[in-house]
Amino acid sequence: MKLSERFYMPDRMKPMADELDAASERATALIAGAIVDDALSAIIKLRLIDEPKIMKEFFEGQGGLATFSSRIAMARLMNFYSDETYSDLNIMRKIRNDAAHATKPFSFADPANASRSMCLKIPNKHFFELGEATADDVAAMFVKDIDEIKKNPLLRYIGTAIFLSWQFSGWVDQKPEHLRPQGIKTCAI
Repeated sequence: MKLSERFYMPDRMKPMADELDAASERATALIAGAIVDDALSAIIKLRLIDEPKIMKEFFEGQGGLATFSSRIAMARLMNFYSDETYSDLNIMRKIRNDAAHATKPFSFADPANASRSMCLKIPNKHFFELGEATADDVAAMFVKDIDEIKKNPLLRYIGTAIFLSWQFSGWVDQKPEHLRPQGIKTCAI
């Protein structure tokens, strides 16, 4: 089953899902992690003033927010998400780093990768079978075959990436005033 059929998502995200469908597990770890990393950068930039030269220095090369790790920490300090989401992002980062640096074939079936992926909390908290009550969870993602997703390390990782990139890019698209530098409030997921 295609990812775009398994995870209900906006049409704009379906090309990403199609690319992940055709990718190896190593490529999936890298691509999905990069998509979340890019979306994370975008929400941090919402709270910064518009200084392109300084932003480039800060978000690229050896800049203070040039790494996935530093962006995960900064966005948590800016109260964009809960400690649970912070933990999930760090799990994703570790899996992505392992995929990038492994000298052997990479697989989510590997015990270390499977164990990490099974520790992701977002699938258990925010994924619901279509038609299931969401307990008023505004940050919910509907899926097909939820039991299979929850027990499959690769699908847990992909689903978490889709969910987070959807949430973060939604905030960027809306450009909510409370995320701008002058009106800081929380948008915790």
